[in-house]
Amino acid sequence: MTSESISVDLRKFRILREVSLVADGKTMFAFALSEAFEVKNGTLNVKGESVLHRKDGLIGMSGAYFDPSLLSASSVDEVLDAWKWIGEKVGVSFHQMSAWLTGVFVLRAILEGPINFAVATPIEVAVKLYKLSRSIDTSTKIHELKQAIRGNVKSWTQDKTVRWYKNVEQMVGFLSNLSSEFDFALFSLECGLPIKLARRPDMYILEIPVDVKSLSWDTSLDPPKYARKIIDRATKTFQRQHAEMAGLSIGIALVMLGLVKQRTSRIGRKGFCAALKNGLVLARDRRKPVLLFYHDPWTGDVQARTETLENLGKYFSRGIGF
Repeated sequence: MTSESISVDLRKFRILREVSLVADGKTMFAFALSEAFEVKNGTLNVKGESVLHRKDGLIGMSGAYFDPSLLSASSVDEVLDAWKWIGEKVGVSFHQMSAWLTGVFVLRAILEGPINFAVATPIEVAVKLYKLSRSIDTSTKIHELKQAIRGNVKSWTQDKTVRWYKNVEQMVGFLSNLSSEFDFALFSLECGLPIKLARRPDMYILEIPVDVKSLSWDTSLDPPKYARKIIDRATKTFQRQHAEMAGLSIGIALVMLGLVKQRTSRIGRKGFCAALKNGLVLARDRRKPVLLFYHDPWTGDVQARTETLENLGKYFSRGIGF
């Protein structure tokens, strides 16, 4: 557990009360961040945690609790098993990293707002990699995690300034990419396709090299600029990652940009499987396919669309005029 102290103006400080979301009579998440800090003599003391806690059927840490389904798990016990497993495989540095990340999550919620779900990212990564380990060799990704985390945790611990506060964001981005990559691999396995995890590119599917990245969507971002961001990221994937197929997790932007229609019912993985198989055919023809996908954690639905890089550029140019 880590602890950071920052002087605050108590006149502007508001104690965070519990916030929760209930859907169909079921609590999906609850934030009780007052559990993760205290104020003494005008100083805010924030605690970052690495130990998971149960709370009314939810699980989490540092005052942020989630229904297991939001973490891609079937139960609280599966989350706990995954958390123990990744600590054993990656080492104590993984839990140390989580403590730093949760500390930053609490600080930002208090000093900047609004509350976000970044605190769940390490747990999601643990659950998804644990699930993959039941079917395929995950040693490559475990090694990648070890390398990325050890160096950062060491530098954060030695840094006596608040510079680490900003550097943590890079780790969140790294974990977000891994989370999307593991989603892609899990969905591909559900399609009945053989997967081999790698470092660069991220994986091989039927011997086709595939690289997967997460591209966060901010609804305040101008759609043409975000579309250009998609094209640029896909282009770099083909140029730098030795990939013949790109997978981009773009969230609700898949709907916002008109690439798929909004669906209200759960359809499983059929759409993803069709898009993936189409992408593999295009990859064999060296057409540079880009599979854009969106995993809705609330419904479990996965929406996807595959286009060649060339056609995707034409679609955006025609559809949203940049």
